[in-house]
Amino acid sequence: MKTISLSQAKKTQYLQVRLDPRMKAQAESVLERLGLSMTQAVKLFFRQVIMRKAIPFSIVIPKDKRAYATVEEEAMIEASLKQISEGKSVTVDMENTKQVAKYFGA
Repeated sequence: MKTISLSQAKKTQYLQVRLDPRMKAQAESVLERLGLSMTQAVKLFFRQVIMRKAIPFSIVIPKDKRAYATVEEEAMIEASLKQISEGKSVTVDMENTKQVAKYFGA
């Protein structure tokens, strides 16, 4: 039997993600039904990114816009999309939930 020392063991790095508690709970509920933990889902996502060399799903704005967005959020999203289409750069503080909603509709 081959043994390895701790210095030879595979090293991993820690990834920390901030999520809205409601979003986290909803995702955990779906993942639980799929038999996956949050960690397994994140690893699966990164494996697919590496394998495909791209985001492993389409990122599109549905024809019926964002049915989940409020009227105010929809207006912010449209304004930010216009700003981006005009070539203006945008810096988003990912911990500022209003900015995240404005630029990503989430």
